[in-house]
Amino acid sequence: MKSIKLRKYTILASIILTSSMVLAGCGKSASNTNDIKNVKTVAVSTASIENYTEYGSTLKANSEVIVAPKISGRIATMNVEVGQQVKKGDVLFTLDSAELQAQYKQAQGALSSAQANLTLISDSEFKQQLIQAKTNQSLAQNTYNDAKSAFDKVKILYEAEASTKQDLDNAQSKLNSAETQLNSANDNLNLLNNKIGSQTAAVAESQVEQAQGAVDLVQAQLDNAVVKSPIDGVVSERDADAGEIVSSSKSVITIADNSSFIGEINIRDKDLSGIAVGEKVEVKVNSFEGKNFEGVIDNISPTADSKTQLYNVKMKLAKDDSYLKSGMVVKILLTNDKKDNIPALPSNAIVDYHITCLK
Repeated sequence: MKSIKLRKYTILASIILTSSMVLAGCGKSASNTNDIKNVKTVAVSTASIENYTEYGSTLKANSEVIVAPKISGRIATMNVEVGQQVKKGDVLFTLDSAELQAQYKQAQGALSSAQANLTLISDSEFKQQLIQAKTNQSLAQNTYNDAKSAFDKVKILYEAEASTKQDLDNAQSKLNSAETQLNSANDNLNLLNNKIGSQTAAVAESQVEQAQGAVDLVQAQLDNAVVKSPIDGVVSERDADAGEIVSSSKSVITIADNSSFIGEINIRDKDLSGIAVGEKVEVKVNSFEGKNFEGVIDNISPTADSKTQLYNVKMKLAKDDSYLKSGMVVKILLTNDKKDNIPALPSNAIVDYHITCLK
């Protein structure tokens, strides 16, 4: 059994008369009573008859994504044109990053310095050097104290003429030597202490983390200077060229997901009963006379528009590379009524005779 449209076939309401008839007038003419004409007959079949309504709509891409940079800057390179197909991850355009590159080098230098300082504080060899320096300073201090005490005693004796000038000179020489060693030990200890300063390992680690954060921030800005396509699709709009200054608030490129198309219509509540989500519908494209497409009802609004009292219906149409494009005007055919097993035959199989009886 086949499904047909009303305009193509005629329902049989009665038996079709296929033979020729000649009716005589009220007279006795019998000259035509034996005339016979050959007639070709057509067998009656059954079909499903559909009554449908056409709704006008305009195709649009399944979705559109507006692409704008996350940071402000001057466009260095523009890599796409309107109508160009792109894949997710393709580089659409880049921003001038010379200043960011300089900031990145500076941040890397600060990170290296912080890491070196942390290594210095945490290094076991350095800790041993510090312990040794403190020991040497302590020994030098004791030696100096002993030399100072001995010198003071010899000086008292010398002033009392109980000691010689040579004894005093020897004591002075030992004191000077001890003082030199003490100063050297103090300088070495101070040098190591100054490398640490008042920092602890925790403070140094915190400085490394801060420096790393600064590097990561500049790196993120460098990454944002390279703007990539978020989806597969086609470039439907381009609003800037190389050399222009753009910001996050300015649309630069619009990408349309043309893997499928959407057509929207608005229908009355009484027509809702004849359709359902997932139902296939016939679609005519005005640009291609005689070629129809098959769509699927994708969504039916649960509520009517408050102003028009109509329900929005979305139809999805699979992409056909040879024909369909966003913006095409189409007609969507929705079935209002359908009856099965109706006797039917082609309309050109019906012969209509007009017979006149003359008296």
